[in-house]
Amino acid sequence: MNLFNRVVVVLVLLALFVSTVILAILPEQMVNFIQTAFTPSAYTPLGRIVLILIAAVVGIVCVLLVYAEIKPERPKGVRLTQVKGGAAELSTESIAGRIRQAAEAMPDIRKVTPAVVSHGSRVDIRIELLANPGVDVSLKASEVVQTIRDLVERDIGVKVGKLRVNIKYDTHIAPQAQTQNQKT
Repeated sequence: MNLFNRVVVVLVLLALFVSTVILAILPEQMVNFIQTAFTPSAYTPLGRIVLILIAAVVGIVCVLLVYAEIKPERPKGVRLTQVKGGAAELSTESIAGRIRQAAEAMPDIRKVTPAVVSHGSRVDIRIELLANPGVDVSLKASEVVQTIRDLVERDIGVKVGKLRVNIKYDTHIAPQAQTQNQKT
């Protein structure tokens, strides 16, 4: 059904695009064809410019909609590099889950939100971390980057492209309660 919907939308948009181009090139014939859609003002030079501008805008919108309808979707998986004699693919959701588990197991990390985007045989990773107050941000960022890079490249077998870590402090924890938890 999805393929049928796409074909219908593409055909309708292409028909609309062709009709607006014909309207811009041959306004007199289109006016005769439609008979009541346009007034004689369409025959004036200003009316013709307005028709061309309208046709250009409608045409650009139609072309953009056709492109959006037929463009290939981003892959939901990534090819693994460690597979010998065959091909294997791992979903980006699985990689994100492993990243979440590894990062949440690290000390002083409270919440992890990873986003993984596939680019064939490599992935770009963006990680949002919620850390305990008082954690050394630069040290924790280095630790997270190294841990995640090792996990993804060595353990999972996928090359890492861009790796970005954004750390925020958890403001819902009172600093006194934090130090008491660390002492016990």
